[in-house]
Amino acid sequence: MAEFNIDTFLSNLGVTPEPTLPVNEDDAEFVPELTIVDAYRRWCGKMEPRVGNKTESIMVSCPYPGHVDNNPSAWVNTKKNTGNCALCGGFDRYDLAAWHFGMPRPGENPAQFPELRKRIAAELGITITRTPAGNEVVQQPPSPPRLTVVKNEPEPEETVEEEVEDDEDDEDDNVLEFIAPMDHKLRTNPLLWETFLAPDSHFLRTWMNICREDDLPEEYYFFLGLMAIGAALGNEVVLKDREPVRGNLMLCLVGPSGLGKSRSIRAMSNLLSSAFPFHVSSGGVKSIANVGSAESLVDEFHEEEYDPATNSFIRTVPVRGVLRMDELTTLVSKSNRQGSTLKPMIMELYDSPAEIVTRSRTHGKASAKDHFFQMVSTTQPDAMSSLLSDTDSVSGFLNRWVFINGTPKVLSSYGGVPLDVEDAVVPLKDIRIWGTARHMQLILEPDALRRWDQFFQQVLVPYKMDSESPMFARSDLLMKKLMLLLSADRMKAYVSIEMVEAAIQIWEYLSQTYLFVQDEASVKAEVKEANQVESDVLRVCKFHFDQTGRNATMRDIQRRLGHKWKKHGRQKVLKAITSLCVTGELMEYPMKNASGRTIVRYQVRP
Repeated sequence: MAEFNIDTFLSNLGVTPEPTLPVNEDDAEFVPELTIVDAYRRWCGKMEPRVGNKTESIMVSCPYPGHVDNNPSAWVNTKKNTGNCALCGGFDRYDLAAWHFGMPRPGENPAQFPELRKRIAAELGITITRTPAGNEVVQQPPSPPRLTVVKNEPEPEETVEEEVEDDEDDEDDNVLEFIAPMDHKLRTNPLLWETFLAPDSHFLRTWMNICREDDLPEEYYFFLGLMAIGAALGNEVVLKDREPVRGNLMLCLVGPSGLGKSRSIRAMSNLLSSAFPFHVSSGGVKSIANVGSAESLVDEFHEEEYDPATNSFIRTVPVRGVLRMDELTTLVSKSNRQGSTLKPMIMELYDSPAEIVTRSRTHGKASAKDHFFQMVSTTQPDAMSSLLSDTDSVSGFLNRWVFINGTPKVLSSYGGVPLDVEDAVVPLKDIRIWGTARHMQLILEPDALRRWDQFFQQVLVPYKMDSESPMFARSDLLMKKLMLLLSADRMKAYVSIEMVEAAIQIWEYLSQTYLFVQDEASVKAEVKEANQVESDVLRVCKFHFDQTGRNATMRDIQRRLGHKWKKHGRQKVLKAITSLCVTGELMEYPMKNASGRTIVRYQVRP
């Protein structure tokens, strides 16, 4: 005998179940078509999410109540329907609804979750019923009817010639119209350095007050100022940690041509040459420009001191150096040469091991010991996808860089004089003297440690553990460097909670550019994969013709690709064939076989 079901029984009698409150907390069928972006637009709306073609790393202003977030520091993922703020932590669709309705988040008060679902259902037009047997039925609102658009050829419009009356008094005749240049695709909110820079800043405030008079982005000057502090500290002042954290940076200034990236770097170079001129016997900071190989780079960090009277060797001199690559394209082109080890060597120098030794046929043995390596370069936003390879993010090359986007200022049309950095020289020297006299390891004060651990666990750890966010893998190391440099600017032997908060505000700005770079790297990987599929298709088509004397059919391409057919997938192969036909690299010839069926053969253009 079939099992008795009360729902079926009542349905057969024509009894409709009455609507009841939702009690099932399983949301799998509750809001299936409402993405995190839809929920953000409906229940938060602080800004329009920057979606584009992305499904992850979609930037939004933080939805947490109380976080104004003028510099958007949150991003959402439509695959997982979750989001995260660089300062506040994670959230999902129900959190957005709870804040909108003034209710506690589900994780804070699970008892009110049914009431939250009831309000969501009412707003979305969802009907939730419970049958007498206790089963919950969720009915989505009916979808609007699909419209079929019939395209008719438009009738030619009659051309009507209008008489244009000359107006002798029209002042617009004397107005010159200028077309504004296209804006670059990377947009970030400005770094509000005045809001977090300590009142007792010894060097940075003086440096920024000088540089703010220039017409170049202040973000460039701020981070170049941090780099100058790092040069003053060298290996003598570090942040105490499992591995001591040094204040060295790798900066890449990002902005369109003409924004002043190179000019701002020259200002820092002038500052360092005035404060710490390099000499083998007295040290200083060595300026290094556009090296061509890993061996020559290591050799730049090897200096030996000799007795001028006897010409006898005295010692190997530790070198503090700043490598300047005028364009990141220069570095990439040199690194992509066969056999080049320039990228791995840059990473090794940056990580500051005690000694590096390399050999080559042309340079022989080269070594660097107790060195202090920093690097600065520039690039344009539109060039980044062509510069980055998908292996850069995996290898860690990308996440060692600090990418700085500049906020444009009104440019001077004529005149102007170079920045006079003289007033910043003495404060920077003071930091060097302070650090040299102590050889210290800075520690975090108890309240600073608690605040840092909170930020680390809630904000950074989720990204460090996310395999889809390799750009954030070293975010905690960068934050520690920032805390060290900001504390050294105050010449304090400890890190206060104020310096932790300042570093967090800087991170809020940096995370925007990190997301852009990460997206560009992933786009580059997709382009590379598409190029590989096209290359494989051309190869098998040519091979098939060479072997059989006939052009390849789709079945031939599938058979010749073998395991790569499964690896690439049918859709990607079809897309590659279509692209190759459009570009003319592949020609298609439809023909009928003996049974009258049309088949298509593909020929590689000679």
